[in-house]
Amino acid sequence: MCKETAVDGPTGPKYKVKAGVVSIAEHAGVPVVPYLAIADKYWELPSWDRLRIPKPFSRVRVYYGEPVNIPQGAPRAEYARRRRAIKESLDAQELHFNPQKEELPGESPAAGCE
Repeated sequence: MCKETAVDGPTGPKYKVKAGVVSIAEHAGVPVVPYLAIADKYWELPSWDRLRIPKPFSRVRVYYGEPVNIPQGAPRAEYARRRRAIKESLDAQELHFNPQKEELPGESPAAGCE
């Protein structure tokens, strides 16, 4: 099974890894594979997350992090640890592959997991 979901959920806040992604992975019995996709040409929507849609014929580079396994029957306390692991992987990819990323005032990728 290969499914994709935004780890910050449909309503944000941006960069916050929600418990839902861990819960879905646990129930499905699959790991979470953090990844970063960067398009060289895109449209950026004026939404809370500044969604970027690749333009036709643009080049999109995709970088994958190490899978984060979610044990079946994991206690809720374990969710926070797994969310941090997902967040750290995404932050490391962002820093390495997209270091010139533009931030809006008050936005910080490092502040996204509580």
